[in-house]
Amino acid sequence: MRYNTEYEVSYSNNAEYRSCIMNVFQMDFINKQNDFSEIGEDIEEEDMLYLYDQDAIFDSMDTIYNSTIQNSLFHKVYETAAGKMLSLDPNIGLAVVFSYDYFSHFHCCLVDFLKNPQDFSENNDNYRILMNKLTIK
Repeated sequence: MRYNTEYEVSYSNNAEYRSCIMNVFQMDFINKQNDFSEIGEDIEEEDMLYLYDQDAIFDSMDTIYNSTIQNSLFHKVYETAAGKMLSLDPNIGLAVVFSYDYFSHFHCCLVDFLKNPQDFSENNDNYRILMNKLTIK
């Protein structure tokens, strides 16, 4: 899995968030500086030099999903997060927990689970923080 569990996620703005995403997914940057023919016109200026390595994201998210979905606590996280998008689809929930508002908390929770799955429980501090954040209306 191309997901950096050793990276400490901390951000206070969009640029820092993007940097954290790129670091945890261990993205390869694809320099598109001289070839904008594949880029839509809606892309933000700061993204024009480098496109995200979508394969790194999709591969890691698939692995994360497959590694966690059988755990009832993560299933609850994904369903609760999906509810933010008026959905019950846990795949939607996974995308939501990687969004700006939840990513730092989800990362901590995921790292705890990946490092010690047998001791991961609803008493885990990072799980409780994430669920509290997800259930705030």
